[in-house]
Amino acid sequence: MIFGFKRKAKTTTKLLCHEQQQDGIYQFIFQLESKNTIVPIQEWRNSNHPGAIWLLDYLHDNDLIQKDSLDNLTIRLYSEQLIEILKGQECYLQHLLELPPLFDGGLHIECQGLLAKDDYTLNYSWIDGNSRPITVSERRGIFLIFGNRKYLLSYFAWKFAEDIDAIREKLHSSNSMHARLETLENFKSIRSLLPEEESRKFSDDGSISNIKLYFANAFRIDAIPEGNSFKIQPVLLKRHETQNQDCVFENILPPVEQQRYNDQFSNSTKLQPYYTLGPGKYILINDQLNKALSTVHKIQHSNDTEKLNFLKNPKAALADSLEGMISDEELNLIFSDRVTGIGEWNAKVIPWIQLPPGEWIPDGKFPNSPFGIDIAGKKIQFETITDLSVILDKIKEAKKSGVLFVDHEGINIPVNDRSISALEKFIPRQPLNNEDNKHNQANSPDQDRILQTPVMLVKENLEYVEFHVVRIPRNRYPQSSKLPETIRTEPKQHQVEAYKWLCAHYKAGSRGVLLADDMGLGKTFQSLMFLEWLREGMIKEEICDKPLLIVAPTGLLKNWEAEVQKHLLNGLGNIARVYGSDLKSLRTNNSLNVSKIKSANLVLTTYDTLTRYQTSFGVISFSTVVFDEIQKLKNPGTQNYSAACSLNCDFWLGMTGTPVENRLCDLWSITDVLQPGMLGSIKEFSNKYEKCILDIDEYEQQNILKELQDGLTKGSEANPPFMLRRMKSSVLTGLPKKNVHIIPVEMPQKQASTYSQILNQVKNMESKNGVMLKAIHQLRACSLHPDYKRQDEYINDNEYIGGSARLKACFEILDKIYAKREKVLIFIEYNEWHRHDFLCQIIKTKYKLDRLPMAINGQINSKTRQHIVDKFQEERGKFDVMLLSPRAGGVGITLTAANHIIHLTRWWNPAVEDQANDRIYRIGQESDVHIYYPLAIHAEYENSCFDYNLHQLLEKKREVSQQVIIAPPMEQDAIDQLFAKTFNKSPHSKISINESYYGFDGNSYEEFILEKLQNKAPLFGFHAKATKKSWDKGADIIIESDNGNIVAIVQCKHVSCSTKTPPDIPEDLDKAVKHYVSQNNPPIFKIGITNASKLRKFDTDWLRSSSFNQILYADQGLRPELLLKLLS
Repeated sequence: MIFGFKRKAKTTTKLLCHEQQQDGIYQFIFQLESKNTIVPIQEWRNSNHPGAIWLLDYLHDNDLIQKDSLDNLTIRLYSEQLIEILKGQECYLQHLLELPPLFDGGLHIECQGLLAKDDYTLNYSWIDGNSRPITVSERRGIFLIFGNRKYLLSYFAWKFAEDIDAIREKLHSSNSMHARLETLENFKSIRSLLPEEESRKFSDDGSISNIKLYFANAFRIDAIPEGNSFKIQPVLLKRHETQNQDCVFENILPPVEQQRYNDQFSNSTKLQPYYTLGPGKYILINDQLNKALSTVHKIQHSNDTEKLNFLKNPKAALADSLEGMISDEELNLIFSDRVTGIGEWNAKVIPWIQLPPGEWIPDGKFPNSPFGIDIAGKKIQFETITDLSVILDKIKEAKKSGVLFVDHEGINIPVNDRSISALEKFIPRQPLNNEDNKHNQANSPDQDRILQTPVMLVKENLEYVEFHVVRIPRNRYPQSSKLPETIRTEPKQHQVEAYKWLCAHYKAGSRGVLLADDMGLGKTFQSLMFLEWLREGMIKEEICDKPLLIVAPTGLLKNWEAEVQKHLLNGLGNIARVYGSDLKSLRTNNSLNVSKIKSANLVLTTYDTLTRYQTSFGVISFSTVVFDEIQKLKNPGTQNYSAACSLNCDFWLGMTGTPVENRLCDLWSITDVLQPGMLGSIKEFSNKYEKCILDIDEYEQQNILKELQDGLTKGSEANPPFMLRRMKSSVLTGLPKKNVHIIPVEMPQKQASTYSQILNQVKNMESKNGVMLKAIHQLRACSLHPDYKRQDEYINDNEYIGGSARLKACFEILDKIYAKREKVLIFIEYNEWHRHDFLCQIIKTKYKLDRLPMAINGQINSKTRQHIVDKFQEERGKFDVMLLSPRAGGVGITLTAANHIIHLTRWWNPAVEDQANDRIYRIGQESDVHIYYPLAIHAEYENSCFDYNLHQLLEKKREVSQQVIIAPPMEQDAIDQLFAKTFNKSPHSKISINESYYGFDGNSYEEFILEKLQNKAPLFGFHAKATKKSWDKGADIIIESDNGNIVAIVQCKHVSCSTKTPPDIPEDLDKAVKHYVSQNNPPIFKIGITNASKLRKFDTDWLRSSSFNQILYADQGLRPELLLKLLS
């Protein structure tokens, strides 16, 4: 597409356009007239008519020079071609191509008939700019004719009318309520995609807006104890991908609607494609999901034995029952990894004791305080040890009788060793009698493995350390101290050091290690050398001959095979591919053919397959397991984590380039899989390294994190360090030089003026919530370009470039790269700039390129992305440019054909920038690398403007992260500091209690609390989100755990002076709680947060009535993160 700019033609020639319909498709015919004569096309360029020349360039650049679209006197364009050209630049092209005036009106839509009837349809009419109906009109393609005049429709007006016509056709052919609901949802989706300024032009009669549709594309299973069996219920979910391309599952139905669905689901004889949940509320379920749900529906009405067999491994059971109906990939997409393995039968039972403030426990005796056990969030409280002993005896008797649960005041206590152990924590230990000793001796580890339930139960180090391994030197290990001769690739020195480190750990008796080298250092090759050393020892019978296991994401397993062939002369023996299409030949009922897998030398599988068939993998003894991208196990609450822990391996190797992604507890989870107990329990670790850093300064944070780092990365010859992490800059001597260029450029007048306006607006505003983030993003956009969405008109490209300090610097850099015939990557966050008619077109035009620069962002799928990368890498020795977004293009790809990077926008975290730079600065780069950071500097605020402050902040953070490789999350901290330095004003989160009375109103106080909770919640394993205003039922905020369960509801109450008390906190929360929890769910906390300095007596009585009732007030009302400490 040619991106043009408004330039009034100074010529006597005139461009004519008229429409012509052929076979139902409109064509637009352009002719150039001069002195009442039609000008031949070959003379158009000599006419100097800008519209005519623009049309010729468009046809040439888009390969449209065809006989059917071009003759000697006319240029013909199809309707869709002209529409695509018009999009976003209607005003400009209307002048340039001398088209009819632009229509400034809109559309009004009305429903006709009943939704349940087949004659239901939509009608629409055009309205003028004053919202008055146009009674008689005719649309011809992109033209609207009424009142004897012709008007040009905007792209969105034309598109909306076309979509409504298509929807009318669908409604006309719909023969079911389900089909009509889906069609209406399509209409609502189309309308939601309209830009805000366009959507105001389109109205409806309100009947469509009142329809609420829910779409489920995934589910999980809740198994609720019911006598000695279970009540099985599906919970509908919505699956979507994050910016990191991780799958996230969210509950889509409020509790009341979910229960209505469950009732209809259980009582129906045939599953429906939709269910009515109330007036105007519907849930729509696609065919694949219903196929899977049909198995659940069948199990719901089966006997107790079949239910228990299903719950032992539901995912495998679904896979087998649906074989041939849907593929494994489809099943993975609709069945969440949050599915329960055995329901509440496998619930965690945790002992608890509530200590009064300031008390401690002398001599191990408990004070006179409440104590008891917590079962999946449900607390059972005991008054005396005697009461507890009664329950303990009941559980032991029930275990002998084979009963699954013991009821205590309406709560089912699982009958298992975990419940007994939790209760016995409160009773002085008694020596084991002879019968107990005999029983313990009778069960060998192998027998325990056979007797355990098909969903693997593992010892967990959550509240306290249940499982700890001690390093004991191995007596048997491969005797060779040299690199195996079968390695065909010459390793680099740092790779030899990693190989020796792995061998030293194996000899020293370590259970597991973490290889966390920087990206591009060859972690795969390093681990393959070690696996070949073990394989050599097996062949020589120096160690037991057992299979090697590699667990990795599906997309990496083929790469592992390729790397084996590339680096090892004889490979690693015969391979069992336990994933994908090969899985079918290895399946037997709900398990795998263990004998076949045991006979292999190398086993390749995915995290999902390991989880699905964990019982099969659990009975195989492996020599070594390698977890590639081990951060997949960062959440100890998932089945992936438990399945990984249940493996039976001699040696465990984890590999990742990012040991900490979101929170420091990611590192704990990874370490506890590999070397259990090394970092204590997750509770101890979180208290020491996560929660304490919230209340200390940055210097103390560094010291605490340095202590953690040293414990993981420092060792001795006898005790090698657990984690090996090297950065490219410290180990690679063969890489070319990396040059970093900081390029400050003074803002041009318009950019500086816009910047000053934003600054003054914020300085004159009160410290209300939302101001900080909005102001930062406004300055961030303005520092790129004052018209960063390019909504104004410009004479030419150079005028637009000249309006931005960063763009001017960018094109000066590009000029030099173009002269050298080298390649460059431009990282730009805003996806608008990736469009073909924006920066790509400017670059193509300015440097006369054969094609538009390629772009990689979150809208590009993996197959297209790899094609773009391959094409960019293949074409050497010529100038080329690629645009990338920092998130989508910053990881997982190699682009060493380029040796220049321009960061046109910056990210808050220097690690993201460094990952982006690693696309070109890695093994395989042959030229010196140049990294450019253009900074837009305001002349008046030279040392305090946005770009300067952000650069200084990122450099400081980069320095810290290089000193301490384990750094806490910093993006919100960076935004806070940036706001303070740029506006010379503290962010309002530091507001005092007195300032809160006049600095907030009800809405802004609620937003303030929500923002603080959302920023801090992930550190504690929670997520905070606002309730919908149309359905809050008295709660403003919901706190959810990582597994999606609601753990607390929050009501915010703002007061305007110190003498007032908060109104109705208990009343609102007690009213709200029943809408968020059902009788089968654990109790949830009811939390009030207020800036009031005192409470009513009614409030304090309510607080004392239950430990699940809490109110943060006065100064605590400005520190909602205290709530997270309470919940954890």
